[in-house]
Amino acid sequence: MAGLAAFIAVGRIGLDAQPARIVTALLLVAPATFTNIICGQNGFLTAALLAGGFLLLDTRPVVAGLLRGLLSYKPHLGLIVAPALMALGAWRTVAVAAITAFVLAAASGLAFGFEPWRLFVGVTLHKQTAMLEAFQGFFTRMLVSPYAGLRHLGLSHNQAMLAQAGLSVLAIAAVVVLLRGARNREDVLAMVAAAAFVVSPYTLTYDLPVLALVIARYAARRPHWRRRESYLLGFAWAIPMLTIPLL
Repeated sequence: MAGLAAFIAVGRIGLDAQPARIVTALLLVAPATFTNIICGQNGFLTAALLAGGFLLLDTRPVVAGLLRGLLSYKPHLGLIVAPALMALGAWRTVAVAAITAFVLAAASGLAFGFEPWRLFVGVTLHKQTAMLEAFQGFFTRMLVSPYAGLRHLGLSHNQAMLAQAGLSVLAIAAVVVLLRGARNREDVLAMVAAAAFVVSPYTLTYDLPVLALVIARYAARRPHWRRRESYLLGFAWAIPMLTIPLL
């Protein structure tokens, strides 16, 4: 519930009263919200940190950096977040994010010892790779990355990973190029959030609330969409509830 409250609060950043109420209502009924509650996962926190970091980039760059540093608990998202911030020239935010991540890691080591870090690198990462290679069990229906889609189409682990690597490079390059001319932080957030699910092979349905937040803000501020926009964003809105029955 605390994560949901933070998620909604970030969704309302910079909005007037009426759009803020619309965003609140949409996020409360979003499929991503129900999926995250059912899974009992951390998607609300991830969305709040990721979205807040970009929506506050101009007005509160230090706070944006703190949020970005806290997001280091999801290191695979750094694959797109770090290049995006560099493309935007947000060096102050990058510096604060790096310091925050370092302090957080050091504090965890002082509190619990550094053995968990050794085990994460030496054991957990290998087990995660083994799970992807085996590609069995219910979690395969929750993966929403290009890698997962290609595995469901019958490609081997190595083939899917090779294709994933190529798509990751293309997505990062596209975001870096597009962000150079971006002025609207909402559009920046939309590009980064969408690319996050292309860049990493290990993104799951409970990570999708950030896309719901982006769509809700667009809906509140742009009530009239072109038909193709309605179809595309409507499908993206429904993805958290569609992945399991579709696969």
